[in-house]
Amino acid sequence: ADCVRVAVAKFGPSFDCVLSGINNGANLGCDIFYSGTVAAAREGSLLGMQAIAISQYRKRYKAPFSWNDQAEIVRSVLQLYLSGKNENGQWINVNLPDLENGTMPEIIECAVDANPLPPSYVETDDGLELRFKYSQRPRDDGKDTDICLSGKIAVSHCEVV
Repeated sequence: ADCVRVAVAKFGPSFDCVLSGINNGANLGCDIFYSGTVAAAREGSLLGMQAIAISQYRKRYKAPFSWNDQAEIVRSVLQLYLSGKNENGQWINVNLPDLENGTMPEIIECAVDANPLPPSYVETDDGLELRFKYSQRPRDDGKDTDICLSGKIAVSHCEVV
């Protein structure tokens, strides 16, 4: 969010859009409230620009991953959603599924899931470490978490209320 504010202050309000991401990891459900990726898009929307946050769900977070394979998928999503104009305070949050076959997943517009990720931790020699099984988080049918974890692209229209 700060980077967007500084860029607009430095270079002027001549930007048409803020594109934030691709984030390495999903920003689904209540995660949008503390995501820097989503915060940058939200800030752009508050400053009057069209704004899109894009995040990549990863089943195996530390496994090798080809970001180049996502380029066509992201291009398709942007072609659909960069043509419109959002009102101030509205942005789009996109979460890409983790697919191994490289096919274009279905794009589903859906609401943000209100279920939070349950806190979980383990004790290590260095203190406490956050640990959880993201794929097993609570989720409601048809909401962003369910859509993305089911292998589809979740697109949520969000706004500051």
